Amino acid sequence: RKTLREVGLDDRIETVRGQGYRLKEQVEV
Repeated sequence: RKTLREVGLDDRIETVRGQGYRLKEQVEV
């Protein structure tokens, strides 16, 4: 079981990854 802080960090990492991915795709297109 994770603490709220750990869960928040995980969410943030996923969000940042998603944004970086989208930016990369836009640049390539």
